[in-house]
Amino acid sequence: LDNRKCNLRETSESNNKTNLKPKNTNKLGIRGVSKDNKHNRYAVDFTYKKDRFYLKPFENLEEAVYCRYLLESKINPIYRYKENDDKLFYYINQLSCSQKYEIEQYVNLKISEKGIYNET
Repeated sequence: LDNRKCNLRETSESNNKTNLKPKNTNKLGIRGVSKDNKHNRYAVDFTYKKDRFYLKPFENLEEAVYCRYLLESKINPIYRYKENDDKLFYYINQLSCSQKYEIEQYVNLKISEKGIYNET
């Protein structure tokens, strides 16, 4: 709300796009997560610097939300949209430690396949 120069950060257009809130058409209210009604699964969409991640569909919303959260947090944590964190953690906290571990291993594999490293 305060757009004075001292409160702004210099960033690229690509980084700025990662800080967008969910679109109005997003029925779940979680950026990058959508439901595939045909197969009753959840899809995770993630693009970083024009490089799209093709991820497996998830059986439940909690797993999909955690996958998306990990991608944002591991690749570009400074610019991720944080206004939704209460909603994200509501779903994430419903997962068991073993589910979280399995998803984290999957995300790490996908990130390493792309050769992307954290920008912090």
